[in-house]
Amino acid sequence: MDKEKAFVAAKKFGWFIVPLSLVINIIAARFMNDMVGMQKNITSGVMQNYVPKSIFIFATPGILLLIYVFTLNSKEKLTRGIVISIIIFLVNFLIIFSNLK
Repeated sequence: MDKEKAFVAAKKFGWFIVPLSLVINIIAARFMNDMVGMQKNITSGVMQNYVPKSIFIFATPGILLLIYVFTLNSKEKLTRGIVISIIIFLVNFLIIFSNLK
């Protein structure tokens, strides 16, 4: 029964992380430039590979939603999906932090 509770908790976590990332991106968008840098050059510290802010706002939640939907039915896949979602969520924070005005 403990595995079943963990599976239900993981499903709830998936439905929590998607809207949370959307809200965070919408709030952070107010403090970012119109073009969001997706990669930082280590040697020069300059941002590279820009995307419009409107795409960035919805890209991470969209990716997280796709991962969650495709891994929803399998306990093994859901665990991997949650781990990948957490990594993507953290990378989203790094991108936001790197692009603040």
